[in-house]
This record gives sequence, C-alpha cells and structure tokens, in this order.
Amino acid sequence: MAYLMGSSSQKKKFDPEKFDPSPYTDTAMRQFWKDHMDHFVNKLIEHTYAIPEINERFEKLVKEVNRRYGRLTIARITTYFPESHSILGGAGLSKDGSAELSLIMPAIMDAYYRMQASGHTHLEKLFEHMVIIGIMHELDHIAHEKILGTRSNPPPLSVLLDKETKAWALTCEYTIRPLVERHGVPLTPSDFNYYNTWLRADRNVESSVWKEFIRNTYIDTALKRN
Repeated sequence: MAYLMGSSSQKKKFDPEKFDPSPYTDTAMRQFWKDHMDHFVNKLIEHTYAIPEINERFEKLVKEVNRRYGRLTIARITTYFPESHSILGGAGLSKDGSAELSLIMPAIMDAYYRMQASGHTHLEKLFEHMVIIGIMHELDHIAHEKILGTRSNPPPLSVLLDKETKAWALTCEYTIRPLVERHGVPLTPSDFNYYNTWLRADRNVESSVWKEFIRNTYIDTALKRN
C-alpha cells in the first residue's frame, strides 16, 4: 500500500530487500522535518489541526487502527522505496504486530523541491495538504483492510489494485472533498486528479472510470512488486 506523487516511476529491477539510499543527509532530513512538517503533523496527532473535518476523520481512523492493531506508529523512513522514488508513504505492520505508517522522507523532500522549482504559489500550504492527504490515505488502508503480504512476498497484483481502488475512494470522499468543497484549499495536480476522477466516476467505487484510473496510476509500481 503506497501513495504516489504524480505518475512517474523509475524503471529499474525491484529488489524487495534493498532500499535505495537518500541523497540527503540525516541532518538535512531532520531539519526539513522541523522546518516544513513538524508543525502540522503534530497538530494532526494532537487533534488541533485547523480543519475540523480532518481532525474528526483522523481521530476516527486512529481509533479503528488502535482497536485492530493495538498501537499506531508514524515512522520517518530515510531511504526510498525501491519500486519507485515517487512513493511518498506506506502502511504495514511492525515486528510486534502493531500498525506502522511510513513517511518516506527523501521522496517527500524531492516532491517539495520539485514544487518549489515549479514556482507554485502557496507552496507551504500546497505541500502541507499533500502530506495530510497522504497520511489520511495510509490510515484508510490500515483502518479498513487486513494488512496482507510483506515487501518480499507481496499479495497478487489484483489484490493490490483492489486495495488502492477502495482506499483512494475513502480518501477522496472523506478527506479531499471536505478540503476542496468546504475549505477551498489548493491541491497538487496529482491530488486534484484523484478528486476530479472520483467526481467523474459519480463517487462510485465500482465505476469503470474509477477502476481504470487507479489501475493506470499504480500498474507500473504494482507490477514491480509481483
């Protein structure tokens, strides 16, 4: 389970036991977290985020995750996922069986610097909403699915695509729609594409429009894991 920034992926042989090193030093990644992420992620965790619908959704999802797995850890990962350097986050289980939500710091930093180089207006808010949507998406996975497989033995392609189809439907409906329709927040082109396609699919998880969109978004990365 993963969320992607855009549709690009680096074509390379997938080794599930090898994670690609970050071009950023540990010090640079810690400083980036402090400067650009710590404030809004902590507000989310403390249920003091500025948008009430996000607070309510986060609290609901975390309660369900804790009920299922006992505990949730948000981990900052300092290496890329080998399938694609565009993967910003993931969800899985820790060795003790508790839930873990991973934030892939080098990929997140790459996304920020690409946005910065593109001259996006409201850069910090745009970036914040991208990360918030990503966190909520991974929580939609953990709270509503049985976590199957491992990185070295992932579930079949059909299962991976089915999970993303359902999880992104939840994320669009309960996270992105309130952000856009009630609060008018800016979205990255990638997040807007999810939102716009969800509307074109009549907010129906069984829509062929929706299923085809998810398949096209994830097929390259999913194939590398199988």
